[in-house]
Amino acid sequence: MSETDRVDLTGVLAEKLSEAERLGSELSFDSLQSDGLVPDTIEAGIAAQAAATRAIGKGVAGWKIAISASGTAVAAPILDAYLVDSDARVEILKPGVKAIEVEICFQLKEDVPPPLPGSPYSREDALGKIGSIHLGAELIDYRIDQRNKVPFPLFLADRLGNHSYVIGPEVSAELVDLLASGDASRMSLHLDDQSAELFSGTPSHPQKDPLLPLIAFMNNPNDGLGGLKRGQFVTTGSLCGAIPIRSDANLHVYGDMLPQMKLVMTDASDPA
Repeated sequence: MSETDRVDLTGVLAEKLSEAERLGSELSFDSLQSDGLVPDTIEAGIAAQAAATRAIGKGVAGWKIAISASGTAVAAPILDAYLVDSDARVEILKPGVKAIEVEICFQLKEDVPPPLPGSPYSREDALGKIGSIHLGAELIDYRIDQRNKVPFPLFLADRLGNHSYVIGPEVSAELVDLLASGDASRMSLHLDDQSAELFSGTPSHPQKDPLLPLIAFMNNPNDGLGGLKRGQFVTTGSLCGAIPIRSDANLHVYGDMLPQMKLVMTDASDPA
């Protein structure tokens, strides 16, 4: 495939993804595959993701950073973000949420330029870029009918399944250190939907240290959308996995050493 053909296909996929975002619909993976629109490399997935984000026309509020199976740090832009109110409560007006991941997120107080040659960023450097640390909740949705079961470059083009994000109450850096130590036994995490318990256990991060994906991405920024900027937030992985929720869920997040947070979903049938 020529570079021109690859760019054209990236543009077509980006337009389809942006339209699905606007309509709240899902694309058929089989149709994308038969039309030759499934990106075959991480770089192609990033290019389609960036083009779709520009077509959607929203600014980047934050970033979801993950480590691919090959060990590469990749990021997906988060375009819709909510702040909890003074009662640590938030109403999610955007319909379509399929699942939730309770997380730790980092608010950046400085831009993060690419590292200087021979001077990679360290954990201390990453901490120096962070203005505050928060309990957070990623809300999950997909623009493709096979969701996260598609090839990874296509999942990356679909912004790693992000719907929106809730920035919750501030937490101490001690929580990050406890998770990084691999022994978070002093912590607990609970997620309830009204009277139904959805999760109860000890929180853990896929890389143990929530800062590791951030550091890896700081040292190899590859998003195509301008990189990490002051005022944006970064999240790097769930503390409880992805938990399916009802479209009209009324969620309560709490636990030992964690603040409380309440999220009220708008029913998907609500035209708002």
